[in-house]
Amino acid sequence: MKCLKSCCWRHIENNTGNLLTAHVNTLLIYDSYSGKLGSIVKADKVFLFSLTSKKHVSDSYIRLLQAIGCTFEIIDSSKAINESALSMRDMYIRLIAKLPVKVKNKGSDLKEIFAVGQHASLWWFSLVAEKNTHKSDTLTRLSQLDAITEAIKRYNINKIIITCSSSRLKSALTGYASEKNILIDNSNKHHNNTAAKAKSIIKQITGILYYFIYSLYTSMTMKREFASVQREPVDDNALMLLTYYPNIDIAQAKKGIFADKNYMKLQTMLTAAGSAITWIALYVESNAITKEEAIRSAKTFIKNGSRIYFLDEFNSLWTHLSSLVTMFFSALKFILLEKNIKAAHVIKDYNMYALVKDDWYSSFMGIAGYQGLVYYKTFKRLLSTIKARKYLYLLEHQAWEKAFISAKKALGLTPPVLGSQSGTVSQMLLNFFNDPSEIRDTGRYSLPKPDIIICNGQHPYSFMLGSGWPQEKLYIAEAVRYSYLIKYLEAEFIRTEKIVLLACSISIYESSSMLNVLYEALNNEPGIEVWIKPHPFLQIEKLFQYSGIEMKSCSFKIINEPIGTLLQRARVVVVGESSVCIEAIAFGCDVFIVNSPEWISMSPLTKTRASMINTVSSADELKRQAVRIFMEQHDTLRHRTEAKRIINEFFYFSEPVDSVQRFFDLVNK
Repeated sequence: MKCLKSCCWRHIENNTGNLLTAHVNTLLIYDSYSGKLGSIVKADKVFLFSLTSKKHVSDSYIRLLQAIGCTFEIIDSSKAINESALSMRDMYIRLIAKLPVKVKNKGSDLKEIFAVGQHASLWWFSLVAEKNTHKSDTLTRLSQLDAITEAIKRYNINKIIITCSSSRLKSALTGYASEKNILIDNSNKHHNNTAAKAKSIIKQITGILYYFIYSLYTSMTMKREFASVQREPVDDNALMLLTYYPNIDIAQAKKGIFADKNYMKLQTMLTAAGSAITWIALYVESNAITKEEAIRSAKTFIKNGSRIYFLDEFNSLWTHLSSLVTMFFSALKFILLEKNIKAAHVIKDYNMYALVKDDWYSSFMGIAGYQGLVYYKTFKRLLSTIKARKYLYLLEHQAWEKAFISAKKALGLTPPVLGSQSGTVSQMLLNFFNDPSEIRDTGRYSLPKPDIIICNGQHPYSFMLGSGWPQEKLYIAEAVRYSYLIKYLEAEFIRTEKIVLLACSISIYESSSMLNVLYEALNNEPGIEVWIKPHPFLQIEKLFQYSGIEMKSCSFKIINEPIGTLLQRARVVVVGESSVCIEAIAFGCDVFIVNSPEWISMSPLTKTRASMINTVSSADELKRQAVRIFMEQHDTLRHRTEAKRIINEFFYFSEPVDSVQRFFDLVNK
């Protein structure tokens, strides 16, 4: 790679022997202000490519360029990155699907190399195979890299200056620049690869040790708490329902009644029909209820007849020790194969391994793979202890789901597995999607799949069908959690307040990108009130810390009231991947989709056209659109007509609307 120690490279001789200064097209990539611009001079033309929605950062660079006197152009990076995301989506899914067969050792592919016994593979428990955009920022970084490389070609860039927080993006760009013979001024250019690898390995070992202690402690706590609780006898003819706990109706819980929010009316119908249910609870920390309260409530539910078991009760020291041994040998295999794995990560004309490297390390040397193994072995113990006639779980294609199905397969159990989509499905939530070749594969270590996928509407059904799932495996049933929306389509909401609601998603990446844009647009804005509704499983303090915003300096109100209560008062709702985007439309709100350079748009409404759906790409645009909406008279009739169309496209409802008969028939037959 060319060096920038001096500016001698920019001088050439004319035919008289005089030195002339060469014109240089420079791409400035940044997410923070460094206060310097390296070797930029007046003759250069600079193209600004921002990776942040914080306007003051761009303004600072503009002032610096104006002081130098060079010409500059601002690239619409939000638009470029989100357009790249749409084009990269299918290519990325295909790349991941082909990796196991592209990288082989002694005739064995990656699924076989990382096999766990005869029926499972660590490959399917990995972040790499899962492609979960809530757990990893790889797709966003890939979209940024692709947009940057396209800008380099379009503007004939000779030099890159990069100052951003992502060492992975820096590394990928450095590799690209070296290959394309482009000069790069990178604060990370003297990076020690050996030291970085050692640091990454230590990070993975630390993560494993943390999870080892945390998981064992949780397991011992659950066993101790429920050891003396008398449970109903195990019913081998029961339906086994896997759910996240404590996603429960708190009001009902205070009365000692277990009402699971994930299944709601289905649970009521099954109970009324006398169907036996065995609940398997996967504990997740919640803002709505403390762990102590959740355990106390679970004890009450069990005493009142609910057959509830926590997955953690089936965890053990042996589970962890055997998983540690497996991870040790997995790490050795990965280290030997890493060079070949890296070479297989070519998309278009660049190698993107640097972007996904952390996912590989976590999956085959660290905590992600270790968690997958613990899930697999714990599920094997659970399923060998508790039998069922059928299994139903919340389908998101996460590692624990694949571990569950792999464990069932390893034990030779034959009852069918049903996966139910409980929320909205965004096409950018890549964990929901696989390449058709993965779905068709029926080999020993093929994708762990449910026998039936229950889609909650026409849109997700079409998505799954288009992804390659056989039609005979797909069914449409009622959107259990959303039937309540129908009554609000006919309601009249009189909104006299100028309220903007930020509905956070479970992803800290997505939530922080929306918060940054909203903060730039409306912090301390006279006459407009901004509310933040945290996701139940996202800590608000961590969100502000990740966003780099001091809570004390923020004028926004953090409100934990039920989302339905807030939607009745807010006129504008800023929301990402969350199903709140559909709920907000039913409540007569205008929805804002934010395209930011920090994080690609995950909204399920991206391709939906309607008057109440607004896409903004900057803080200025958000503010301008919000002010316009507050000044306009709300067209209730038009909104209601469009809302009905959108909701019926996304969700299926029976007649009468509160019935879940089709879902019940699928589960109970």
